Order: sequence, then C-alpha cells, then structure tokens
Amino acid sequence: MSLTLLIVDDSRLSRTMIKHIIQVHRPDLNIIEAEDGAGAIAVLEQGGVNMGIIDINMPGLSGIDLIDAIQENYTAVQLAFLSANIQQGMRDRAREKNIGFFSKPITEQTILAILKSFG
Repeated sequence: MSLTLLIVDDSRLSRTMIKHIIQVHRPDLNIIEAEDGAGAIAVLEQGGVNMGIIDINMPGLSGIDLIDAIQENYTAVQLAFLSANIQQGMRDRAREKNIGFFSKPITEQTILAILKSFG
C-alpha cells in the first residue's frame, strides 16, 4: 500500500518546492496538493491520506482550524505545520496539538526533518 501525503499551502510556489524535494527523496509517496483548508477537507473526505504538511496562514479556513478538523475526523493522519508564522504562540499551539512545527523558508533539510518526524 502506498502512502499519501497532502500538502496544504496557499502559495503554489511553496507547494511546488515541497513536492519536488519530497519526490527526489521519497518517490514512493503519492503527493496531493490543496491550496486552502476547504480544498484539503475535500481531499481528506476521499480517504487515503496518511500525512499532511499544513501552512498556518491561509485564506478562509486557517491551518489551526484545519488541524482541529483533521484531528477530530481523521485521527490516523500524521501532521506537521510548515509556516512563516514563527510566533511563540503558534509554536505553543502546535505543541498543545502534538504536531511538529517547522519554519519556512522551505529547504531540503526542513522537508527531510518533517518526513523523519512522520516515522
């Protein structure tokens, strides 16, 4: 069974960079993209998502609200925040939700650390 990773970020460039790095290091992963929280929920409703890399600041449903919905309805999905919003309050909220917090800019090292955090 192949694993599926969902990238949720309103920046197309960010999604493309993340996807490229993952494809180089983990070509076995199926990658799905969503540009916002509503799109992510639509993908999750189809099933099969195992992991998610979520931006915090997005129009509409924020990353925090999206994480709440995922943790309530899709408990098996492993999650990590990847955000430029590096305020301590955001880090604390991620820790409270037992989610890894990784800061942008997007680098190969950061994406590999996220993948490692998923186990």
